[in-house]
Amino acid sequence: MKKSFSLPSISILTITFNPNPKVFRKVLESIKNQDYPKYLIEHIIVDGGSKTNTINFLKNYGCKLIIKKELRDQSEARRAFAVKEAKNDIVLWLESDNVLPDKNSLRELVQPFIDDRKIISTFTLHYGI
Repeated sequence: MKKSFSLPSISILTITFNPNPKVFRKVLESIKNQDYPKYLIEHIIVDGGSKTNTINFLKNYGCKLIIKKELRDQSEARRAFAVKEAKNDIVLWLESDNVLPDKNSLRELVQPFIDDRKIISTFTLHYGI
């Protein structure tokens, strides 16, 4: 992987509704442990009004939490809302059960955008179980 001195900023967007707190903490830890400048990362979580206390721990991770109870059953509407809130160069959708596999994941994810300015979007090629 090439190193770049001009890393793009990243808006990580997650929509939730009663996420599994044990799994979600692993996701948040995987973001926190990234070898990527923290000032270039914002994590926006749009929750549909979870009824449990499963999201109270988010304060410990510096996430921007937005509660949209009126959109509880409308995950795509919450996605659209999250995109409007994003302020950074690249938007990364990260579900509440998708852990970044290693500390270089964000660097690897942005590298194609750095290498080729014509690239405007990417999607997952393989899903793990």
